[in-house]
Amino acid sequence: MKKILIIYTSAGDGHKKAAEAIYHDFLGLKRLDVEPLIIDSLSYTSRFFKYAYKIGYMVMIRYLPTLWGLFYHMLDNRFIFLLVRPFRHAINILNTRRLARFIVSERFDMAISTHFLPTYIIGHLKKRGIVSLPLINIVTDFIAHRYWQVKGVDRYMVASAMTRDMLIDRGTSGQVIDVSGIPVRPGFKEHTAKVQARRDIDAYPDKFTILVMGGGFG
Repeated sequence: MKKILIIYTSAGDGHKKAAEAIYHDFLGLKRLDVEPLIIDSLSYTSRFFKYAYKIGYMVMIRYLPTLWGLFYHMLDNRFIFLLVRPFRHAINILNTRRLARFIVSERFDMAISTHFLPTYIIGHLKKRGIVSLPLINIVTDFIAHRYWQVKGVDRYMVASAMTRDMLIDRGTSGQVIDVSGIPVRPGFKEHTAKVQARRDIDAYPDKFTILVMGGGFG
């Protein structure tokens, strides 16, 4: 039996939905030799870290988006990223010890991560030789922030050629990157006639219409 870990972080809803889409795809295979398990990485962290990570993100993007944008771009700067990396490492490792113990004890055959936090933790365990499982990093953002690049990742699955090129420009080998798109629920793959679709969302039946979709909390 192959045990597949599908792991996300509930900071925003997009990472979770992508993980759920992968999980349901595995279930749809109906293979008796594969056992997928989906978890929220924050459920295996310290209480304060979980609260601060989730609530802090929500407050920032809802009420302080300019400040959030400033932090985002600052931490994507190579010099600042290298400067804060030791602090980030210490905070992540100290607060995710229960997650690390869980991953080690369950002896998974593969890990698929849709957020950079669990990717970082698993990559760290691989670097130390504690686990040796293949690690797939699903980049669930169109912009590849430096946080997504983690040593120990065996495969990057990205949204677009632009995302791939950003990773390559920052030192990731193109040989380990697949442009797969971001995983979505099966419902997005079903075809609906335009007339019916307009009726379903109460749109004008004969006017030019654009659908705008946003991640996170919209």
